[in-house]
Amino acid sequence: MMRALALIAVLAVAAPVAADTIAITGATIYQRSDRKLDNATIVIRDGQIAELGAGVAVPAGATRIDGKGKTVTAGLIESATQLGLIEVDAEESGNDGRFGAQPTEIHAAYRAVDGYDGRSVGIPVARTGGLTSAITGPSGGLVAGQAAWVSLADAAAPLAPIRAPAAMVIALGRNAMPAGSRGQTVERLRELFDDVDAYRRNRAGFERNASRHLIAQRLDLEALIPVLDGRDLRRRRRARHAGPRQDRRRRGVERRSAGADVAGRGRGHRRRGPVARHPPVPAARPLQDAAQAVTARTVGQRRRRRI
Repeated sequence: MMRALALIAVLAVAAPVAADTIAITGATIYQRSDRKLDNATIVIRDGQIAELGAGVAVPAGATRIDGKGKTVTAGLIESATQLGLIEVDAEESGNDGRFGAQPTEIHAAYRAVDGYDGRSVGIPVARTGGLTSAITGPSGGLVAGQAAWVSLADAAAPLAPIRAPAAMVIALGRNAMPAGSRGQTVERLRELFDDVDAYRRNRAGFERNASRHLIAQRLDLEALIPVLDGRDLRRRRRARHAGPRQDRRRRGVERRSAGADVAGRGRGHRRRGPVARHPPVPAARPLQDAAQAVTARTVGQRRRRRI
């Protein structure tokens, strides 16, 4: 017979009053996956772990929870969900952030935090399973939009996420494009990143309607620039119109902030990948490969193209 495993660390974030002191006694506590404490006590004060160990005394006036036969672990993080966006799957009015491939498959400017409902009935249910935070994001189309990392704490403010945006959601499966072809999906993604690169180099021309047709709208193109550069999605660079010299100087700052090592000036100009001190935004490996392929192709064509 399987022994029930109770994950009661979630009590630390679900406490009704943050100033209460809580002591979980006699529990099996995992500080890490390789560090186990038997018959230990954990004291939570003002919503934070104050003491932890086998010989920890329970403070006077603390709310005592008997942890005998139970296991305490760190809170779990759900890394891919639509919690707080999809309330009732079959009810359209309760769904937010679900797109199809028509009229457009690109929704990069959509932010999950704008549609997130911190009062969703699914959040308390998720907490009972040990989840204390989640990365919730949109779905549908080629580029669904920007996911957010949200706290599932009982007292968490719905519009105060841990990190937003946290990642860009891009699909490479059959439903990303109307045709259902994975090869065509990757082709469309290369074209999209090519357009993002063209847009950031010629914003002024785009605003004057003096550039070639781009497959995405302005806000979507702006949202994808950090993805192409491998930068943190939260770091926004103010768009402004400047002369050619200022524009070249600004692009140089972009490359340095993206951790890119640029060598050469002429036809042999090549951009290398981001360095380790600038951690990339979580994304699928095919997305990184596609971005690198687009960058290499657009650099080679730069002298031949006039926008």
